[in-house]
Amino acid sequence: MKSDPDLYGLFGAETEFSTWEQRTKQGILPTREQLKAILLANAGQQFPDWLLGVVIIGIEGRLKGTRGRRKENALLKSRWTLAVAKYEYLLPWLQRREERCGLQGWSVLRGKHWWTGPPHERAARIVIAQLNLSIDWRAFLNRISSDKSADLL
Repeated sequence: MKSDPDLYGLFGAETEFSTWEQRTKQGILPTREQLKAILLANAGQQFPDWLLGVVIIGIEGRLKGTRGRRKENALLKSRWTLAVAKYEYLLPWLQRREERCGLQGWSVLRGKHWWTGPPHERAARIVIAQLNLSIDWRAFLNRISSDKSADLL
């Protein structure tokens, strides 16, 4: 009795010749990083003829690498929307607090890295710390600014 094939059986390993032979026949070429992994994983074997064409394309620099920021999925869009909403909530609060009693803060807050600078900087740092975003506060503020200017167009 034969069991159902698993994902490895259906698609093969990322470094197997047979997997990439089928993909190249479909017009899907590996990226530079994937080609490097294929060559390193199969260094002791003789390379098939179809792979020679892919290697030549790679040497000529026509293989694409993964560049730029990844396309945002629904989770990343939701996190960004939440971050902007938190920032827009915190900024007026910090500005009012600065006018009323200053931003010195409680003794517990004074040593925190996110409790320094003017209100807009603090709000950005607080949001980044709360949501554990992998972005610095300047890039965060730049992205908010560019999103707002894109909305005006």
